[in-house]
Parts: sequence; structure tokens; C-alpha cells
Amino acid sequence: MGNVSSKASTETGLSISTKFVAGAMDQVAGAVGAGNIREGIATETTGTAFAMIVTTDKPVIDKDGRLPCQLHAVKGKYCLMPYSMTGGMVLKWFKDNFFSAGNTSKLNDNEIYNILTSEASKIPAGSEGLIMLPHIIGAFFPENNPKARGVFFGISIDHRRGHFTRAILESIAFMLRRDLEIFSNNNIKICSIISMGGGAKSNLWNQIKADITGLELLIPENTETALLGAAIIAGVGIGVYKDFRAATSKVVSIEKKYSPDSKNKSIYDIAYKKYVELYDKVADIF
Repeated sequence: MGNVSSKASTETGLSISTKFVAGAMDQVAGAVGAGNIREGIATETTGTAFAMIVTTDKPVIDKDGRLPCQLHAVKGKYCLMPYSMTGGMVLKWFKDNFFSAGNTSKLNDNEIYNILTSEASKIPAGSEGLIMLPHIIGAFFPENNPKARGVFFGISIDHRRGHFTRAILESIAFMLRRDLEIFSNNNIKICSIISMGGGAKSNLWNQIKADITGLELLIPENTETALLGAAIIAGVGIGVYKDFRAATSKVVSIEKKYSPDSKNKSIYDIAYKKYVELYDKVADIF
């Protein structure tokens, strides 16, 4: 964008040789930091909220308004970014309100999450019929229903805490699959997903996402992708790197890959169908 002006230099102490580069919002910077700079790649972030970014070469206007479209940090590229405010927030809500294991005062949050996910890992795929709608503060894209709320459906006397935890993890992966279907309906092909955010630290959650979507899930070596992306944008802007492809090929690497487990496909196909039908049937009574 240019250099610091003389006036700004006097007021801030910054040298007039300091360059200014236009940045990007956190999700877009994170996409850059994960190497999501071309078509065919999706990034998903499961932090407090849940968000996806898919890079396209041209603007895509979904006729039903389910795919927000904006400029990418990479010149000539665009981002499609469906999101939900309820991502990891749902698991935190469950932990805060339903975790009791005797004296928990000595356990930190990570230890509690490890206990919950360990219990969930012992539950079969599909949570033995327990389905969750994770919309505890409303449904965002693609439903666009602020009145929607969370639902646990199919509770039986045999369900334990691990079932509820696993149903929560699966519900976020179902949101991911639903977004992927909308991309497909708009003729956007996605070959792999790069996962970011706190949720990407969970081996179980990563495998569930791979199984439910049927796509390989990739975990970047540098998990602070937004910070790395901001640095890449600055580096390209001041000429340290020739372009974004050169920058990402040098500093972005994948640490781990999760491949879909074919034995869970039919189970999750049925569970996902129930997830979609459940929302459609209860949407009008929220």
C-alpha cells in the first residue's frame, strides 16, 4: 500500500521506510497460512465457532444465500466462507455443565477434555443412534435460522456421557458435510480439507470429520495458521516472496493426515441423513 508518511513517522516513531501492506481477516489469513490459495482445497476451523473457507477463481453466488463470498488475500481469488457461531463452544458448554468426576478442582480444562474424548472414543461411530443439532445459539449457514436451538435426539437408557460427547463431535462434522454438499451443488469440487483451530488437536475429532465427509483431513505443522498467514501476506507485499505460491511452498507443511475409515461410511451416511431430516422437521417449532 505504501510507506509511513513523515507525519505518521513523527507521531508514531515508525521509520518512513516502514512499508504498509493490506492484511486480511483472521479466517482468510488462516487459509493463507494453511496453504489454501487455489481451487480444490478447503480449510475448516473448529474453535469457539466453526468456519470453512474454499478458494475459487471467480465469485460464486449461491441462489439461496448459503455461501458468503468475499475477496481472498490472493489477488484474483475469492473466498466462500459459510460459518456457524457454534463449534467448539458446544463441547465447552457440555464440559462446563455436565462434567462431574469427583474432585475436579485439580484438573485443568485440557485434562477434562481428554477424559471426555477418551470416553467418546469407546463409543461406536454414530453414537448408537444419538443425534445432536448443535445450534445452541442459533443456526447460521446454511440454515440461517436465529431461532434454532440445540437438540439431542434418540436418547435411550443405555446412553452414557461418552455417547453425548461423541454426538457433539459428530454434529460439528455433520455441519461440515452439509457445507460440502452445498459446495458440490454449486459445482465446486473439493479434494481435501485442512483442519485448523483447537478442534484440530483432537485425534478423535479429526478422524470423525474424515469419516463423515469421506475426504482426507490434513493437519498443518504450524497450527497458528492465522499468524503465519499474516506474515506470508506481509512477505509477499514487501517482496520477500515472489508470490503466494512461492511463499506457501516454502513455509507451509502438513504434519498429519487422516484418511476416511470405509467401515464407518454406511453408519455415518444413515446418521447424517437423520441429522438433516431432524433439523428440517423441527425447524418450524423452535
